[in-house]
Amino acid sequence: MANLVLSNRRPLSLFTEVDRILDSMFEDTHSFGRTGSLLARVPAVNVVETDNQYTIEAELPGFDQDQVEIKIDDGILRISSLVEESTESKDSGNGTRYLIRERTVSGFNRSFVLPKDVDNDKIAASFAKGVLTITLPKSEKAQPRKIAIKTR
Repeated sequence: MANLVLSNRRPLSLFTEVDRILDSMFEDTHSFGRTGSLLARVPAVNVVETDNQYTIEAELPGFDQDQVEIKIDDGILRISSLVEESTESKDSGNGTRYLIRERTVSGFNRSFVLPKDVDNDKIAASFAKGVLTITLPKSEKAQPRKIAIKTR
């Protein structure tokens, strides 16, 4: 049993196959719709550019506006959250208790390098229906403009 054969007929060592299986056990495809570690959830984002601005839309289901933090530091935009549930048992007095408790901490951290043409003083954010929208206006000098051609 020195080699295993996969469907593509390429032999793999037993150790390589075991590594692949162990790696797949620690993946979570239900974490914001993206594959990643159970402990490192990353929200799915759309980044759009127009002539006047950039827009980042991040899906944050289950988070409230006050649980999300946006920071800009040295040209890097960071979106993060860390929500810790109470570690006390939710015993309501009627004999209810946790049998399995996996939802004690949820959070994420996502960073973006900002283009040089972003006007940092005019960045705005809004949050509605689990979607965070960050508007990053371009500075006046960075916006495209038409140059008139003069005759001599």
